[in-house]
Amino acid sequence: MAFFTTNYSNVNNNQGNYEPLPDGKYEMLILSASEEVAKTGSRSLTFKLVVRNDLDQALPATNGKYHNRIVWARVWKNKQTGTYNMDNLQYIMKAIGVPEGTPIESLEDFVKITWGKPVKVNVHLEDDDYHKGEKRNNINPWDWENTEFIKVAHTNKDGQVMNQGQPQTQQAPDINANSLPF
Repeated sequence: MAFFTTNYSNVNNNQGNYEPLPDGKYEMLILSASEEVAKTGSRSLTFKLVVRNDLDQALPATNGKYHNRIVWARVWKNKQTGTYNMDNLQYIMKAIGVPEGTPIESLEDFVKITWGKPVKVNVHLEDDDYHKGEKRNNINPWDWENTEFIKVAHTNKDGQVMNQGQPQTQQAPDINANSLPF
């Protein structure tokens, strides 16, 4: 059985539009969250968000125009203390609707809780420090809000409808070491 069959019919769907999103509030889903290390050695909790495609009629100027676009949001660790600002993480927990007083046991638990959740975020356009003359998107932790549209009918790239914001699978695929080329 083949790993996949080539099909290039959807390859150019973006029509070369890789410009940052315009400033504004967008209804999004958190596709993933993970801790990453920048080239400088700084650590961040990085969120991959997608503009929801089930709100084209409700929000034609934002979601309708930019649905399925991906934006990354980062919460940086303090270099001196090696810890995250807990207030920044609290903004995100409040935005996804985690009840007051809920204990979060670990960063892994925090990540699992956020996956697939709908949120409204205020996207800012700012100068890119690494690519002079270019712009990039930024989402500050305090710019996360509760969604106005709890019921989620976003369709992922495989045509599957997200079930109330929950991803279809939350575990990594089982990889056989014998199938790796190295």
